[in-house]
Amino acid sequence: MRSARWCTTVLLLAGCASDRVETPPVATESVWPANALSGVLPAAFDSVRVICGGAAEPCPFKAAYLVSISADDAILVSDVRQGLHRYTDAEGWKPVGRQGAGPGEFMVPIAAAFSADGQLRIFDAALSRVTTIDAALNVVATTPLAAVPGIEDGKIDSDAVYGLFTRAGATEGSGRRIIARLEPDGDPRPLIDVPMADYEAASAGRDMRPVPPLFAARFVWTVSGSQLYAATGADDRVIIADSTGTLRTVVTGVVAEPVTEAQREERRTAISSTATGTMGRMVAAARAQADAVTIAEHPRFTAIVPIREGGVLVRGARIPGATSQPWYMVLPDGSAGAVFSLPDEDRIVAAAGEWALVVREGGDGVKLEWRRWRKA
Repeated sequence: MRSARWCTTVLLLAGCASDRVETPPVATESVWPANALSGVLPAAFDSVRVICGGAAEPCPFKAAYLVSISADDAILVSDVRQGLHRYTDAEGWKPVGRQGAGPGEFMVPIAAAFSADGQLRIFDAALSRVTTIDAALNVVATTPLAAVPGIEDGKIDSDAVYGLFTRAGATEGSGRRIIARLEPDGDPRPLIDVPMADYEAASAGRDMRPVPPLFAARFVWTVSGSQLYAATGADDRVIIADSTGTLRTVVTGVVAEPVTEAQREERRTAISSTATGTMGRMVAAARAQADAVTIAEHPRFTAIVPIREGGVLVRGARIPGATSQPWYMVLPDGSAGAVFSLPDEDRIVAAAGEWALVVREGGDGVKLEWRRWRKA
């Protein structure tokens, strides 16, 4: 056991917490073979089922911040402004709770999950509690958690609640990312503890170039099948932790091909040609600068999404000059499942079997749809 000081790097909750925490064990390592993805490449999406979007049936939210799916395909979506909404085939969209601190109310809901019987468990970081809601959207339980300032993000499954913290380092730009299980009483229990991958600080220290935050190395994580999955964004590893704290590191070997200067110039031209107005030109210039960064400096993984049956989908970096992003499937045992690509404007937010729940956010609003992929 050793003492640690955890401090937040975002303004979700202010403050720091001093706790005595146990250091997680060292992870074992496995490596995907060179032909791990051979023969598992889905050729295309062959079926689409639209949930909402478009003029005929607009979605009741402007952005899908938090998404969860149940065993019978009910969907929960959280929008910072529009609140929580649940979708079922029988009832369509229904609001869940409202803003506030009373029973059935939420201040900062950062994690949600359906239980096997269709109940919703919603973790509110500001109120330090988990609210359980039944299929009729009635509150059936409220479980307080030990208040821990400094939570940056959270996840929840049927058995546990997890929080993401940053442990400040001795120097600026240093520190560690910690994922811990939150307990009703007592200190959080760390399960994953890795160095920060501070891309901007590393780049500034190397050659003092300003680096757009769009391509800062991200720490992405989720929970699926009672296992934690995390990727630092700085390399090709996926870290898996089970409920006992046993760690595995999966070396995927995922790398991005070098991009030619001609491809980067083509991308810059395409971005600039669509810019209108002063703000549009500023945004175009920032994106063009981001695309000028060599592909070797891009994070390997930029998003991670749970699969209902276990395992995850991880999104690779967008390659300058390309119009799509690769997605890789990591199975519960750490092996490779599949790889496919989606257009830049599409984002997977949940998955079940061979179906992916996809959000498209564009000028004509938000669209939410299920897509099934067909293997080659």
